Amino acid sequence: YGPQQVGDIIFQNDLERPVFEKHLFLARMKGWLREQPEVAAAILSGSGSTMFAVLREAAEAEALAHRARAELDPKLWTAVAKVR
Repeated sequence: YGPQQVGDIIFQNDLERPVFEKHLFLARMKGWLREQPEVAAAILSGSGSTMFAVLREAAEAEALAHRARAELDPKLWTAVAKVR
């Protein structure tokens, strides 16, 4: 649950550990995201229950969202946003 760096940006959320202890699916989701080759960083937003991933290539976002629904939960809500 340590910091993740993408370029000059460091992503870290100290609330991940206590949230993941209570909500195991969120911990599983983060682990799954970190295993995906296109994901540069994955982190819990605030105290939950939103998780986001920073991808190496924007073009891979829709395919990742589709795989997440197929492999984790078909009811997952996903959104693709460009931040830079």
